[in-house]
Amino acid sequence: MENPAADDTRRSGMRVKFLTFALAAVAVLLVLSLASAEFQPTLNSDYLLAEVFSHGLGDAAHPVSGWKFGSSGFWFPDYLIYLPLHALCGNSGWSYPLYAVAIFLLLGATMAWSLAEAGVERSLAVLAGFLVLVVVLFAQFIPDHAPWLWELGIPAFHGGDLVNGFALLALTLGAVRAGKWTRGRSVAVVALMALGLVSNALLLFHWIIPLGIALAWLAMRSKELRSVLGGFARKAAAALSLAVAMRVVLALAQWFLFYRLFRDWPLPTLIWNSLAQFFADFFHNGLFATQWLFWLLAAAAIFVAVRQLRSREQNPADAA
Repeated sequence: MENPAADDTRRSGMRVKFLTFALAAVAVLLVLSLASAEFQPTLNSDYLLAEVFSHGLGDAAHPVSGWKFGSSGFWFPDYLIYLPLHALCGNSGWSYPLYAVAIFLLLGATMAWSLAEAGVERSLAVLAGFLVLVVVLFAQFIPDHAPWLWELGIPAFHGGDLVNGFALLALTLGAVRAGKWTRGRSVAVVALMALGLVSNALLLFHWIIPLGIALAWLAMRSKELRSVLGGFARKAAAALSLAVAMRVVLALAQWFLFYRLFRDWPLPTLIWNSLAQFFADFFHNGLFATQWLFWLLAAAAIFVAVRQLRSREQNPADAA
């Protein structure tokens, strides 16, 4: 006997999968478009860091152990992805576009993972993650945005830090929802933090510290989350210790030279200047030159908020 409800559910699931696949395909095309438009016009020595390092691995006369890096080594996930692509593509020129495709798809996947761990139904979370990715990639057509967006897709820049950050967010949200840290999740978080910190110090300031502050705020309102907060703090301390130990071992072995960890302290004046510049760009440059889209987004946000409030008033049981 046919089950109409089951058939509708199956068809709905197929539509979501098709839309997700279509969005992923659009994302790939947008990344390739970005690479085609920005690789040569913006090419400089910083962009070639990963390529030169990859060549250096096979050069016995000039060992890479003598390289001097900035405050970041970009080992994970940047070189983990780029080195196989370099070996596969050689000097064909395809290693950078393929790396950009890989890192942006990983960004969409980790955003989807975060939504799923936050409680969104898995298939819808994947759909939403790749929808956000496509919207972000469409920003390449906004004046002055494409070069900055392209830098997220270059190895040994900061796209990998975003991937690590969203993966850390997903693992942490899973612990928050479960109310505890499992052994597997704990090992994964410590490994991710340690590899992320030794690869890019920005993980500490962009993700670990803000997540710790957010957990501390939640723990003030929920006794159950205090153990989660304590576990997160211990894991962060262990990961930071491992990262420092790795740097010490490299220094003792005289492998690599690193620039000082902090180039500029986040003084209040610097923070204020950054905020002022952000709002100036937000309202007067590029996309918001005429401010029409800002007001459109503001109206849409107000509309959604009002609908949510009305829904809660009509269904107080659901709101509770």
